[in-house]
Amino acid sequence: MTISLSDFVEEVIADRNGLTEEQLQQGIDLWDEAIESMSQAAQLMIAPAVYCSELDLPQGSYWVEVLAAALDAVPDINGTDHLRLLQQEIEECGLAPVPFSA
Repeated sequence: MTISLSDFVEEVIADRNGLTEEQLQQGIDLWDEAIESMSQAAQLMIAPAVYCSELDLPQGSYWVEVLAAALDAVPDINGTDHLRLLQQEIEECGLAPVPFSA
């Protein structure tokens, strides 16, 4: 079963330490899909303020940024700094910078 981006973010917000391996893998799969489709507008849509607030992001952050912050919030997921990787990917794609403050 696949999980939606918003469902994954809600699970992380609810219980950062209690995610199953399957849930973590689904989050990583969502991340891989988001990075592969960076130029698609869906990944750059603005996320609801409640998700931004819960993950200490500025209101108006992109969904892909919220996903990166959610993955970074899970302890010991793999030591990857997803927010930094996102910034690099955005720069490589020539898109406008993501308004996060990491």
